[in-house]
Amino acid sequence: DRANNRLLLGSLTSNSIVSLNPANDFALLNTFTPDTDNPSSLGMKVDESTGSVHVATSTFGTFDDGGYARYDLDGNADTASVSTVLSMTCTNGTSGCGLANGVVIGDDAVAYISDSMNGRIFKVEDGAIEEVTSDPLLSWVDQSFPFGSNGMAYDKSNGLLLIANTGAASLVRLQLSTNEVTSIPIMGDIGNVDDVLLDSNNRLFLISGTTIYVLTDEGNEWRSAVVRGTIDVDRSELGESAASGTFGIDESEIYISYVRFNDLFGAGVNDNFALIGKVEVGKVPCLTADACNERRQEIGLKNFYVSNTYPSKGCFEKNGNAFFGEGGSEEDMSISPLPG
Repeated sequence: DRANNRLLLGSLTSNSIVSLNPANDFALLNTFTPDTDNPSSLGMKVDESTGSVHVATSTFGTFDDGGYARYDLDGNADTASVSTVLSMTCTNGTSGCGLANGVVIGDDAVAYISDSMNGRIFKVEDGAIEEVTSDPLLSWVDQSFPFGSNGMAYDKSNGLLLIANTGAASLVRLQLSTNEVTSIPIMGDIGNVDDVLLDSNNRLFLISGTTIYVLTDEGNEWRSAVVRGTIDVDRSELGESAASGTFGIDESEIYISYVRFNDLFGAGVNDNFALIGKVEVGKVPCLTADACNERRQEIGLKNFYVSNTYPSKGCFEKNGNAFFGEGGSEEDMSISPLPG
């Protein structure tokens, strides 16, 4: 919520919304509960243009009865009024099925919701909810990990949704003008991604456990993608049992929420399980010679050289030239990256 300089977090155990101050070590500002019977607040996005927050709701424990709620934020006050409450439709036409999880805002305050259990995407527009698509590429593939479409990013310039399929460890492209769903081939490996974020430089950040993958699309409207680098998240102060949650971005910083399994599923379940991590994204190491050369051109270095005999490994600058030392580990290549 940039207008009020705060982070808003949902709760799996209630429909409460927690307000935190990122400028003061994420100090708790307030916890407010909208006047509605929605059982859990999962994914959420603030629409700065309307002063409202769009929320995916589901039943804690069973994670079904999926739906959507829109709350109007009352300025910087510690309350929110209920504007809209809707339920997903089931495959048999009844209401309230599925795990409403990811949320993203498109043009004209249109919200899109992912159903992680049934591989579906819903659209909320003009006070109504409708299914946009149901596709095997959005569904989970293994009974041991029954979790499909999850976090999403909206690519405004190309009219796309970029969707993480958590269970399949894949990235999916949804063309909103045609509802065409296609898989995005990725050069490089990614993990089971929870959430995705597209920044103003057309870099796509994928969060998976303690790793953030940084992808670019080679200028082809995300018909394919390349892993340009990774960022390791230091969770040492957050506890080894923490599980990755969703994240948001402010300039060059990514904020990540985590949930402790013992708090989530233990006997003393409460709302105080959200932990916040923060990473700087201003410098992302280039892990391939092609990525290094591309970055060299972006920042105006004159020449580019590649060799497996350099003592330094990875992408680095010296005397106004760019170099890429082959043969290093990812850790080696992360020591001396070019800026960005």
